[in-house]
Amino acid sequence: MKIPIRKTSTLNIEDPELRNEDGDLVTWWYGPVTKNKKADSVPKVRVFFRRIDKNGNLGEIIRRDKALTLLGKLRIGSIWSKGVSNTRIDLKSEQFDLSFSPEGWKIISPYDAVHLEKKPNPILSSE
Repeated sequence: MKIPIRKTSTLNIEDPELRNEDGDLVTWWYGPVTKNKKADSVPKVRVFFRRIDKNGNLGEIIRRDKALTLLGKLRIGSIWSKGVSNTRIDLKSEQFDLSFSPEGWKIISPYDAVHLEKKPNPILSSE
């Protein structure tokens, strides 16, 4: 299924890894925040991207550890090519009724979702 795309203002990221990626990547999801191995430096966050093939279809998931300060630019749905984004997936807006009472929610890990609740793994096993 071809994804719907919308034009946006242009964003640039001075990140050599993203600038050297082949093809288009869409920011798909954020993972854990981790300590940067360099002293006195910004923490890292795992960012999950998906490739977009030449026909406009979503492909493989790629994960990259990025500086936490980049999350303001790496918005979910933003499409990146050579460190530049000027398009995004045209995501449909949804509204949900939520309950914040103690009985209305719980924290669950991907492991518990699969093994305790018998639901599909929300993160691919290759990740």
